[in-house]
Parts: sequence; structure tokens; C-alpha cells
Amino acid sequence: MVAEAKPRSGEITIITGSPKKVVSFKLDVSLIEEIDRVWSMLGYSSRSEFIRDAVIYYMQVAVRLKNGYGDGRCRCDCPAPGGVADSGAGDE
Repeated sequence: MVAEAKPRSGEITIITGSPKKVVSFKLDVSLIEEIDRVWSMLGYSSRSEFIRDAVIYYMQVAVRLKNGYGDGRCRCDCPAPGGVADSGAGDE
């Protein structure tokens, strides 16, 4: 299954069901504990499934912001594209 057969310029295409590759990285224990709490609360069947969806979602949001949808700044406490966090404080 293809998420989008012909992506528009600057967008990404995710092909689900394709072969998987293991990626190892380290996270703080407290972040893993929070991830475990959230993935089970949201009904995911595994931590890997949740992280995979989160990465895909972040990539889609980052590309949309880079392509001019919105003002290019993240509204949460996560690192925004370019590695700069913006909590949205002072935007009102």
C-alpha cells in the first residue's frame, strides 16, 4: 500500500508493508517510560509501531512547514525543524 502514489513537490511518500530495517538509538529512560505509557494508552500493539508512526507524522509535519504551510514554527516543546524549539509563547 502506498500512502501517496505521486507526492507533490517537496512531499514524502511512505510505502507501508515494505521490508523493515532495524534502527538503534538511545533515549532517556524517562522518555521511554513516557512513550510506553502513551503507546499503550493510544492502543498501539507495540512501541515500535508507535515510534514508526510518530516518525512518519513528524516528517510529514516538518516537510509541510518547510514548504510554507503555516509560519514554519512548531507550537509544542519538541525540537522544530532546524533543531529550534518554539513553545509558541508570546505569539498572541
